[in-house]
Amino acid sequence: MKRPIRLAAAILAPVLTAGVLAAAPSAQAAPMPSVPSPAAKAASQWLVGQLTNGLIHNNGYGGFDDYGLTVDTGLALIATGTQPAAVTTVANALAANIDSYVGDGTTSIYAGSTGKAAVFAKDAGRDPASFGGRNLIAQLEGTVATTAPIAGRIQDTSSYGDYANVLGQAWAVEALDRSGSAKAASATDFFLKQQCSEGYFRTYLTTDKTAVDQTCDGGKAASASDPSTDTTALAVITLSQHSKTPAVSAALAKAKGWLAAAQAADGSWGGGAGTSTANSNSTGLATRALTGTASAKRGVAWLTARQATANDGALAGEAGAIAYDDTALAAARTAGIADDTARDQWRRATAQATLGLSAQTPPLVSARSAVVKRKKPIVLRSNSFKPRERVVVRYKGKVVKRGKATKRGVFKARFRSGKKVGTFKVNVTGRQTGSTTFTVRVKR
Repeated sequence: MKRPIRLAAAILAPVLTAGVLAAAPSAQAAPMPSVPSPAAKAASQWLVGQLTNGLIHNNGYGGFDDYGLTVDTGLALIATGTQPAAVTTVANALAANIDSYVGDGTTSIYAGSTGKAAVFAKDAGRDPASFGGRNLIAQLEGTVATTAPIAGRIQDTSSYGDYANVLGQAWAVEALDRSGSAKAASATDFFLKQQCSEGYFRTYLTTDKTAVDQTCDGGKAASASDPSTDTTALAVITLSQHSKTPAVSAALAKAKGWLAAAQAADGSWGGGAGTSTANSNSTGLATRALTGTASAKRGVAWLTARQATANDGALAGEAGAIAYDDTALAAARTAGIADDTARDQWRRATAQATLGLSAQTPPLVSARSAVVKRKKPIVLRSNSFKPRERVVVRYKGKVVKRGKATKRGVFKARFRSGKKVGTFKVNVTGRQTGSTTFTVRVKR
């Protein structure tokens, strides 16, 4: 998706808020990409160049196809909305190798991978109940525990053991909820227990499945509930699309608050225990989670500053790629992406950073009124564009205004509502700043 502009309060009554005009997608809806930023476009183009027959192939360790990173790459491409052909290629390749990623369905079932693959399939326009000849939703439902104290918890079936964690639980919750599964409620309830009272979500589930207390707070005594930026960010992304209940809404608000407070002054985030320093993976996820906020704008700026350009020394041939951190960027500017290990890190960083680059960010656009009469003017105003930035306004899919912001970044637009009554979309796009889409209602 692109970096859309968040909506502000209206100039005149009635007030238009970001929540009203840019509502989160429904539980059944796939993400809707808007016009991508140049940085998001460049990142997606680089990611496409990393694919081999639709998959991310790692030449290290004797060579293998990395299906998890392939899904991350596919989700990043969907987020930008710029590479539909590549998304199709990725979906076809993953479907053809689905057993290798989610298990054979009998002796091996990987719950988190199943949930993640189901979300990707849905977002790619496929049916997760029939993807690669597999019913991912049915398989995922079968991983959800039904008895206390772990009712709702996902579990792996594997000779290697059960490595399901809170990240996988988040993917499972999103997949089940968006598919209308009867198991969504219990999976969600268990997922919400993985949020500590401070607002963050932990990464690992309670090891002892017989323990009465399976909660995040309950794991603190055993040092099993360290804060995780990545898990909390994924939780926010998941719950933002979830069917809203009071519990979900409360958890979402607390998680967003914790994420915003955890952001460094330079706009970055660290990941948590073991990855506490600023990095693009965590910053990308957190930026996406806080889409539409000033925090997201700072995150986008931090990520963009670590993106390779065509004039970037030894990185010139990797334009669009995003470094994991400043150390990786400095090294690659001198020696390029030197080996398979380094390339793997750049691929992972770019995939998650692209989600952040696709987040909605301010500036703010205000409308005089959310409701207008037939044939009456719709009036928009923003004072947050770049000086002299070119801006296009579309109404009902047609261009109704082209122009430039003033030297102070102010842009105004005025156009007629038309003869028809109903609810219609307005899109405002700045060449540099980004885009937002909202609705106005035309009445008699």
